[in-house]
Amino acid sequence: MRERTGLEEGRLRCAQERGGGPVTTARLDGEFELAGAAPMLAFLLTALSRRPQALLVDLSGLVLAGGTVSTFLDAARHAAAWPGCGLLLYGQRGSLAAALDTMPERDGLTLCADRDDALRQANARTPGRLRVLGLSPDPQAPAEARDMLADGCALWDVPHPAHLVLRQICSELVSNAVRHARTDFTLELRDGPQHVHLAVHDHDPALPPPPLRRSADSRGLLLVDVLASGWGIIPVDGGKVVWATVPRTAG
Repeated sequence: MRERTGLEEGRLRCAQERGGGPVTTARLDGEFELAGAAPMLAFLLTALSRRPQALLVDLSGLVLAGGTVSTFLDAARHAAAWPGCGLLLYGQRGSLAAALDTMPERDGLTLCADRDDALRQANARTPGRLRVLGLSPDPQAPAEARDMLADGCALWDVPHPAHLVLRQICSELVSNAVRHARTDFTLELRDGPQHVHLAVHDHDPALPPPPLRRSADSRGLLLVDVLASGWGIIPVDGGKVVWATVPRTAG
């Protein structure tokens, strides 16, 4: 069974299709104008929030009309930071292909000849190891989350200093979900060659305030901001994902 989601913004159309495999495909059609950059990025981040092994983006129906290709670089950086998957583009043509080819940097962004090439490169990637734990908003949730984290770090040979950093971040993200979201939520732990990725997916669409020292409600995220090499908040249908990334060399 295939699942489809979509977005339409002006002359830009975005559609996502996911079958039963580990790869997600998104198709972008229409005119990519400057006003479409933020909605397009939000659409790609939502697709990434489903933690695919790779996100393939079909650009064969997209025309560059004032939009900026740095949007794809932003999405690739998010993909690398969390959930630690690949972002592969194919089908680009005309001015869009030229703009992508001449980007001064393409860290994490892979341009493929066609869909077959994109699938081949996606399947050649080593999938990140994943552990998922469903939790309820009750006082013992942080302890249960730390136990799962400890098991994962031991199984994946995560160095002890990095484990300690992950433990602090895990406690903050899970405690925030218990105190503020107050819904059932999921803790996801993904291991990669150089980083370990943590994410909490709850069902409260309200976003936390920016991390400020004077705000008691956001001090936990201020600690996450200090400890993690990258972190972010992705609004998704019916909730949000708060994620953080820690290098294996942390500590």
